[in-house]
Amino acid sequence: MLTFFHRYKWKSSFYRFILGTSILFSSNLLIAQFIPGNLVVLVAGDGSTTLSNAGTKITLLEISKTGSTTGLKSVVLPTSISGTNRRLVQSGTATSEGCLTLSEDSRYFTCVGYDTTIGTAAVVSLTSPKRIIARIDSLGAVNSSTQTSSYSANNIRGAVTSDGSSFWCTGANTGIVNISLGTTGAGTVVSNTITNTRWVNIMNGQLYVTSARSEEHTSELQSPCNL
Repeated sequence: MLTFFHRYKWKSSFYRFILGTSILFSSNLLIAQFIPGNLVVLVAGDGSTTLSNAGTKITLLEISKTGSTTGLKSVVLPTSISGTNRRLVQSGTATSEGCLTLSEDSRYFTCVGYDTTIGTAAVVSLTSPKRIIARIDSLGAVNSSTQTSSYSANNIRGAVTSDGSSFWCTGANTGIVNISLGTTGAGTVVSNTITNTRWVNIMNGQLYVTSARSEEHTSELQSPCNL
């Protein structure tokens, strides 16, 4: 499976795309499920409010290959705390954010953000909100219980999972962090060769990470990451 990423600004929202990726989930589809073969877009903002560096609502929007959203899923990431689920917002103007990945087993989407309210100014630079990793299943059910204190005072940018049980994360400091579903600590730094990392994905059992200057294919990660 090969995933291509693209993003563009339309009206007052950033659309971050997974392109060329089939949604493979279950063949026993329910009406409420994402439809295999469609695209899923991460949208920052509501299309009308001018974006800023403040915390911004995030929506996953399903789009057919003909560009239609009629009758398709729209999943808003949590904006309030509910049980173990935390809030997840992103900066409206941080163009290095917005990584949306499909798990290696094609069961889950993963995205990341900040545990704070919509409208919180300069959300990236804050130290107090923990960084949140959200797992979204084929029905659109969100698990945003996973928190990390890594990437404090800077961007968390992306995460990917093999099977939904743990995540490999990237951001503007710290390096590559592995954290288990539902935990709240810093996680385990599995590589800090490059600390300023951007997008992350798994292909053929290998973890790939990009940085501002290169793509890092770190074979030494195969053992500690259990890929």
